[in-house]
Amino acid sequence: MSGLASTCAWVDDQAGWTPGTARAKVADRWSRLDVQTVHERSARRAGISREAMVRTLGEYYGGDALHRVRFGRKSIATTITTRPEWLSSPPDKAMFVAPQDVRGIELDDAATQAVIERLAEGIVLDTQDRAVFGASRLTEYAVTSGLLAAELADSVTCKENMPLRDRWLPDLATALDLGGRPCVSRVTTLYAFARRRSEPSYVLVVPDGFHRPMIDPRADFAIEETVRREFEEQLPHPNHLPEPMRWLTEHDALHIARTGFGITLVNGNYEFTALAAIDDPEFWGQYGDVWQTNREATGLRLCSTRDRAALTDLLADESRSSAELFALLQGLEWLNSNQRTP
Repeated sequence: MSGLASTCAWVDDQAGWTPGTARAKVADRWSRLDVQTVHERSARRAGISREAMVRTLGEYYGGDALHRVRFGRKSIATTITTRPEWLSSPPDKAMFVAPQDVRGIELDDAATQAVIERLAEGIVLDTQDRAVFGASRLTEYAVTSGLLAAELADSVTCKENMPLRDRWLPDLATALDLGGRPCVSRVTTLYAFARRRSEPSYVLVVPDGFHRPMIDPRADFAIEETVRREFEEQLPHPNHLPEPMRWLTEHDALHIARTGFGITLVNGNYEFTALAAIDDPEFWGQYGDVWQTNREATGLRLCSTRDRAALTDLLADESRSSAELFALLQGLEWLNSNQRTP
């Protein structure tokens, strides 16, 4: 079943409609949408700055709810909420919770109409099938997460109310109730590569990825497994085990540390941050060009831990998500506390 079909079936079930009703409503709404208006609205949402989202969420939940990252004298608010114990001793495993094990989302008339609108817009933007996350089948999460994020963006640009947030994520207590609502996690990893003594250490922020089990969706699984898999995906190689990974295994040179845990208030997702440190400078000497190639292909950014000006610019970059900043600063703090930086 396609993403659109499965979501429509879920809406039918939630709204008590005859099977096929939601799909018919989506088709009707899609036929009456103005394509240019939809694309303009999508562009406005995509162009929302991190600072604007922080300001709106701060007004909604209170400024103290938002975690601030600090670098030198610079302090930047994020869209993430966290706790001291989550920063000092983040969880080492995550348990996937299937939709039937979670309290269901209630769709009233306004919420149902919002779902229909989002699905119709998804057809125009060709994004409807991206709302289903593989084995997890968290249709509820996909719908509610997307609606919350879109509603927030509309509130930022048009100063509109947020009735869906009022229902689904009204306060911090609800956001922190991970077992009582559909949600998934992401792991954002900072990579630190040691260089020769005459050269500085380099850090690399890589794209984050949804954290989900590879085989059994009900098994608990270590965060380190996701980080290691993500690392390997950054090193394309024709052999089953890429040569760089083989080198790291033989030299026991890849050290993975959990550095933080929090919840993004944009959509209620929960975020793990991790650091993958390679302390042997021989690795960068042999395989750094692979990362350089991936950097050019995907826009990954390398930055020296000694280059405070570049790090400051990176923190000020509004295109960087709160999760990236969270991972960057937590990783740097771990490196400093473990005396891994100059």
